[in-house]
Amino acid sequence: MRFQGKIKDVYKILDNCFSEIGNNPHLFARVKNGALPPFSCTIIMGSELVKEAVVKLKILQEIKTTEEIVAEIKSIQFSDILEIGRWLTPERRWTLFRKV
Repeated sequence: MRFQGKIKDVYKILDNCFSEIGNNPHLFARVKNGALPPFSCTIIMGSELVKEAVVKLKILQEIKTTEEIVAEIKSIQFSDILEIGRWLTPERRWTLFRKV
């Protein structure tokens, strides 16, 4: 397959990211805190708001407030990331190719 090399590169990047963040609680804290500022001051047009709402209802079947999203981000612990990383090791991953 012509994408096989690129997929391997993506896997290497994922492995490196999980390795780095799994070994460095301070990096996790920086990434987590970096996710919060965009929520503090959001300006959105009405048409964008409606589009976002439809997508969220379609996929998540709920619309969360900014406060709920920020609370969820703040509640993530370093141990949660380690647990997720455990399930994303090369032995437990599989790839599905789909023509779009």
